[in-house]
Amino acid sequence: MLQEEWGCAGAGCASRELNPDFAREVRHVATLIGADPSAMPQTCPFATIQRADEITLELTEAFCAMGIDGGFDPAAYGMLLGRTPTHVDVEAYKVWRRALAESQASDRAFAEKARKKA
Repeated sequence: MLQEEWGCAGAGCASRELNPDFAREVRHVATLIGADPSAMPQTCPFATIQRADEITLELTEAFCAMGIDGGFDPAAYGMLLGRTPTHVDVEAYKVWRRALAESQASDRAFAEKARKKA
């Protein structure tokens, strides 16, 4: 099973040394995102995506439901999650919005670069 080959912690598999092909993939991903390859988790690239913690799931669900066009809406957030938002919730939303904007700008720049090459 592929998860076992990766030693995917998210799937509950035992950690293991990556084979050379998988290690090369980890280095490639690090290059793409501008990260230090030695700081990259040596496991399945989907480990944290498929098994996100509860707070990550909660925040993602609430932020997506509120949409990206407006600002933080405490009433909507409270209705979605059944609790009053905290200062940390508001700050997390700001970080999420900033990361989303940076990701979209990067996507546009990549598409423009590809278009110019064609």
